[in-house]
Amino acid sequence: MDTLLDSRPDHIRAATVIVDLGDFLPKALAATDRPAAPKHIQLSRALVRALDEGIVREGDKLPSESDLTEMTPYSLGTVQKAVKGLMQSGFVMRRPGIGTIVKPWRKRLTEPLHCRFTNKEGDYLPVYPSILNRTLVTDAGPWSVVLGETSQIFRIDRCLRMDDEFSVFSHFFVDIDRYPIFETLQIKDFESNNFKKLMYAQSGDPISQLRQSLTFVPASAEIAGHIGVEEKTSVLLFKVTVRTSSDDTLYYQELYIPPNNFDLHIDSHLDGLVSP
Repeated sequence: MDTLLDSRPDHIRAATVIVDLGDFLPKALAATDRPAAPKHIQLSRALVRALDEGIVREGDKLPSESDLTEMTPYSLGTVQKAVKGLMQSGFVMRRPGIGTIVKPWRKRLTEPLHCRFTNKEGDYLPVYPSILNRTLVTDAGPWSVVLGETSQIFRIDRCLRMDDEFSVFSHFFVDIDRYPIFETLQIKDFESNNFKKLMYAQSGDPISQLRQSLTFVPASAEIAGHIGVEEKTSVLLFKVTVRTSSDDTLYYQELYIPPNNFDLHIDSHLDGLVSP
């Protein structure tokens, strides 16, 4: 556990956060250009903006849910949903007896391969990842078909924040017999790293082939909570199988993308994307 998160928040700093957020949130919510979004999504976006602008910093204690209710025009239930969404996206964590603490999170992913969204100006949105879970997979699925049914498959769940606009949820499947680094490294040591570069550093295997497919699926309760949509909302499932020139599978990935107004760039060639 991070030393930062082990420490007890400073009471003076906590009071400053309450004052500063009390001034910031009403203005941010009044200025939103997407009022059609559910109220809890509007509030979670405003809180992410407060994080991005340094009004609230990592290690800070958020105001209580009742305090946030007084700061905003929203009900306690709406505030609770917004804070829960921030927890599921990896921005904050609960600490019993203390409250909701902001986690270290602004570690930008370098050279993303699959989550390349652009704004109206043509600029790529920065990607800020947080690892939510790492587990050994025991059930069969598309991952076992492409990686091999006898493989020791690890699944890494990540929330990929696209600037302060929206989040993408990722299941990343890898054979840890071939790439033990994903099991042995502490999460904090590879959370913001580009996975393909970690794999290249360990084995020298370059990416040569991408097999990609897109389909719409209803969001499960778990997925919906992580990407800020209602359960059963139709979301884009982007499935990717990545192979070497000898047709060995490097990894299989599923990305769940909520409705948004940004262009997703899907490249058919690898030039400039997978240099070691």
